[in-house]
Amino acid sequence: MINNLAIVGAGIAGIYAAIISKTLRPNLNVVLIEQAPTVGGLLASKTFGEMEFDYGTHVPRLTGHDTIDNILFGDLDKKQWRHFNNINAGNVSLNSELYTRSANPFLGKRSNPKYAQHIAQLLETLERKPGEHSNLEEQLKHMFGAGFVDAFFAPCIRKKLGAELQDLAPDTHKLIGLARLIVGETEAMRALKADARLDAVLAFADQTDGMSALTNMYPSDGRGIGLWIETLHKKMLALGVQIRTGCQVTEIMRKGKAITHIWLSDGSEYAIDHMCWCSPNFALINAAQLPFKSEYRPTIRQTRLYHFAFEQALNVQSNYIDVNDPQYHSFRITLYPNLSGRSSGPFKVTVEVIEPMNNECSPGQHDIHKELIAIGIVNANNPCVFSKQDVVKAGFPIITPAFKRELERQQAVVKSHLHNVSSLGKANGKYFFMQEVLIAAHEEMIALLGLDAQAGAEKPAKRAKPKASATALK
Repeated sequence: MINNLAIVGAGIAGIYAAIISKTLRPNLNVVLIEQAPTVGGLLASKTFGEMEFDYGTHVPRLTGHDTIDNILFGDLDKKQWRHFNNINAGNVSLNSELYTRSANPFLGKRSNPKYAQHIAQLLETLERKPGEHSNLEEQLKHMFGAGFVDAFFAPCIRKKLGAELQDLAPDTHKLIGLARLIVGETEAMRALKADARLDAVLAFADQTDGMSALTNMYPSDGRGIGLWIETLHKKMLALGVQIRTGCQVTEIMRKGKAITHIWLSDGSEYAIDHMCWCSPNFALINAAQLPFKSEYRPTIRQTRLYHFAFEQALNVQSNYIDVNDPQYHSFRITLYPNLSGRSSGPFKVTVEVIEPMNNECSPGQHDIHKELIAIGIVNANNPCVFSKQDVVKAGFPIITPAFKRELERQQAVVKSHLHNVSSLGKANGKYFFMQEVLIAAHEEMIALLGLDAQAGAEKPAKRAKPKASATALK
């Protein structure tokens, strides 16, 4: 039976695992371990003076699963939160054209002089049978046709990820919001999407068509998404979860294929029956000294945040704007007044920019301000009353086929050598979007907690050299 549970990684998956464990098993000893000084990962806000900004666009959405939604959102003060169904996003795809009816790229006649040719190539893809693809270029041409791939996907993804399509793994485009295209106006898109094969690659011209019934939420009082994490942090403490921030697992003791003890970077020790791992697997492999030799070193991209506050209202009502046009540095623009529903200033904006490679200089604050004006977010005569740059320390890897194979090898060695470890969140390599991550974490924890009564508790092995005394997880 599991009595002592360690959860490593305090992103949303780790937070949820901790809360549901203590909710269903109040007497379970649970410790949540996080290397960063705070929990939440990128679901955090940073305060500059009296103004708070997020690490980009992060909007929680109910999952439709009653238990998950009650745990994560049941304790929120409804007066502090705006609830809305339509995410109300826009995009800039080609020729600087701002399209505010959907976040999906608009590649219709207005911005595509070879529209008819590209549509014909897209329709030809209907005759192709599904198949395996070795890289993203093969996959996209199979799905969208060569015209849209060469004219849009190749330059857009080169701008956003700094890589060529043939060097990226299949499905990478989905991670940056390029799963579907808009290639016509309202009625044309409705007609095209009536075909199930086209429905998989095309979007409605207006995001209110086929809109999800699930509710989105964002703080309405000027706070950022960090307010949500603060609420969940308090809930974990009230349930009795031990939260250890600013430290990491440095050493693991095993008895056969079962982890029995872990040591943290501050010298503390915990006896455990099971571990939920919500961080990159290579750290687990190193701490457990598993037999693994890395065959690939990923390229890591950093994100730079450009925060602004303006005296006058913004020109558009979108909650966020995806900027796909290669002529701009901007990646995504978060428009806080629209998310929160506030009509009074200051009117805050955050622009995410992927840091350039090859020692190129990052754009300056003035450069990004000029892009906001060129895109149409603000007027040139709208006074900027605050501006600040910040860098997200946690970069993201370029997902090449070799990187995916490396992750699969890591998962395989963990699975074959450690039997009392569950991989949650992005550690399992299957899920990347919050709703998918949460549902998968819920199912894993229910299975773990429901089956643990049948599992025999192993006695911890004695350690050869003394360490600090083991700490009970309570």
